[in-house]
Amino acid sequence: MDYDESSRSHLERKLSWIEHYDKHYGARGVERLASAYRDDQHCQFVGRINGGFNICFKVVFDDGIAWAVRFPIPGWVMDPEQKIHREVAVIKYLQGNTRIPVPRLVAHGSASDNHDPKIGPFIISEWVDGVSLVSLMEKLPRPSYGMVLRKDLDDDFLYKKYCCLEMSEQVGGSTSWSIRKWPLTLKMNEIESHGHVVVDAWTDPRTDHEAAPFDTAADYMNNLLEQNIKQLYEQRNSIDSAEDARCKFVLRRSRRMQALVPYFKSRLNTGPFKLFCDDMHPRNVLIDEHTHQITAIIGWEWTYAAPREFSLTPPSWLALEGPSGWNTSSEVAFGRQMSLFLQALEDVEQKRESTFPPKEPGEPPMSTVMRQNFEDGTFRFVQLLLKSFNFDEEVIWPNLERVLQRRGLLEVGVPSEEEIEAFVVKKMKDLDEYNRDLQTNPTEQKIEAERQST
Repeated sequence: MDYDESSRSHLERKLSWIEHYDKHYGARGVERLASAYRDDQHCQFVGRINGGFNICFKVVFDDGIAWAVRFPIPGWVMDPEQKIHREVAVIKYLQGNTRIPVPRLVAHGSASDNHDPKIGPFIISEWVDGVSLVSLMEKLPRPSYGMVLRKDLDDDFLYKKYCCLEMSEQVGGSTSWSIRKWPLTLKMNEIESHGHVVVDAWTDPRTDHEAAPFDTAADYMNNLLEQNIKQLYEQRNSIDSAEDARCKFVLRRSRRMQALVPYFKSRLNTGPFKLFCDDMHPRNVLIDEHTHQITAIIGWEWTYAAPREFSLTPPSWLALEGPSGWNTSSEVAFGRQMSLFLQALEDVEQKRESTFPPKEPGEPPMSTVMRQNFEDGTFRFVQLLLKSFNFDEEVIWPNLERVLQRRGLLEVGVPSEEEIEAFVVKKMKDLDEYNRDLQTNPTEQKIEAERQST
């Protein structure tokens, strides 16, 4: 599914923020903010990193102490205040209850805590040196179609390192965490930022109070699919043609996927639930470039309590490229890397078995469940649940449908022809309206060029 390029409000919001930063805040504003949290001691701005959702600045004090000052960028992030609030809560929990290395928090605040509220909320943490793990894993130069895994990796070293992190998430703490709000997810943010469709529901329309969290894994899975349905229905260019509308209706609007939820949820439908990070990827793992020891894991903004199925499927990053971008060769590569990863995970589990027994009575080892979830289609089902624009791509579905056929589920939830054709008529009208608007309004690229020339 393409992005909605007819609406430019989010781009304008981002450009306005950047313009205000450049004209009125700049390096001196970053230094002033950092100094305020160290008794107004002098510090110097020494570097800047542009991330996917934040801009991060490095400042160094006279005694050599270095901090990272991060701001979420409006237009990239739809709700910066909520993002900061939830990310800080997750980091504090990880630091207090797991062995996962995260940068130490120094300070955080809302827009009202910033000396220039227009710059918005912020997080200040210790600066952790390191290079991205991707730099160790990726074959360069990068081809136009995406990242490619190197073939000369020390697989044993790499996966045992990551397996330790997987295990620490499961056994690192005994403290439960009470969840009071809906999750804030990468999927929600992407649908709103690029599709201009709001799919969250912070307020319960029945009571006009803040919506309560989900009670079961099935409830949450169904809500994720409702988000896909809403995007398909409300984003005007969610289809490319009548045939594309038919295909997408079968996958989304017909509730076919919702009818399949009972077949892919585990016995842990009512919990316990585990933390899950949408953006967990080697690009967010920092390592020492000489020793290759992990120094920190960053990028926790899209982390929330999720169904166990999400964390008990093989990591989708094993071949670097996500499943929605796979071709035949990358799928073969993923299978090879998954076998190595699961073997390494088994080795770690065996060594830790006496110290960290399974927390749930009768619960099999993580490696066993991951292998089962890949073989029975749960891996691909979960990947679809997490997708927004790539939900309909012809990569994950054919593999899932082969599993559905094997399990006798291929016809579950398939709609009637009358339902399909009524939807096609509605969406073709939406698409015509979208194309007319696109011809009369400047595209995002034109706006960008105009702003840069001023």
